[in-house]
Amino acid sequence: MGWILIFVFVLTIILSPLTTVPIIVGVILCLAVVFRNRRVFIAAFLGGLFIDLLMVRALGATSLFLLIYTFMIYLYQRRFEIQTIPFVLIGSFVGSVGYLLIFQYDHVLWQAVANALIALLVFKYLIRNLKFSMKSKFEN
Repeated sequence: MGWILIFVFVLTIILSPLTTVPIIVGVILCLAVVFRNRRVFIAAFLGGLFIDLLMVRALGATSLFLLIYTFMIYLYQRRFEIQTIPFVLIGSFVGSVGYLLIFQYDHVLWQAVANALIALLVFKYLIRNLKFSMKSKFEN
């Protein structure tokens, strides 16, 4: 199952420069929410570096944003229940809006909505296929 996560992460890094929707923001959020592991910081840093390389941007700009975003997710872990669908939707929407505004993209609202829906699909996939310990909380 670990190779599937690596495949999803690599696919996200490859697809991010091809589309203006910041898919990496939603994937990092889902990884942080599901795994609650410090390795997510490494994934955010490396993913940001690769995206900066592929998009020919200042090296480290996306990494810095993703690291701060991941840190803020872990700060909210103590105040809110982050392993819920509303948190994933709102968190990915707010993170996408921030990313799109900082890097000066157009059509921010529509791209943020699209990214929130993609993040929801990734979250549902991780919950179902990784046999997450809180799986019963998300079943309807």
